[in-house]
Amino acid sequence: MQGYIFFGTAQRLVDQVRLRVTNETLPRLSFMVLDFARVNGLDSSAVASFVKLKQFAEAHTIQLVLTSLSSAMQWQLERGGLAKSQIVRHAPTLDAGVEWCEEQILATAER
Repeated sequence: MQGYIFFGTAQRLVDQVRLRVTNETLPRLSFMVLDFARVNGLDSSAVASFVKLKQFAEAHTIQLVLTSLSSAMQWQLERGGLAKSQIVRHAPTLDAGVEWCEEQILATAER
């Protein structure tokens, strides 16, 4: 993602994720990594769309990993209902977020 995220951009992302997750011809998703490194702001309707995305992820048992959040964006998302939880993780960088996902996959494979 990049630039200022507003309702239209966020809702388009939610719609794309729904299409991907419900496409039974593709492998099941376990993780969704959203990188905010190039995002310079979000409006309140975008935050509401991300909350919908969290609810969708919960319903489909998908880990939502948010990376490179500025403290202002993290505060805004948490205030809007997207706080850290068992389904929502924060990572300081995209690399760290992807590495966390890889560790989870490896830990599951070892069982």
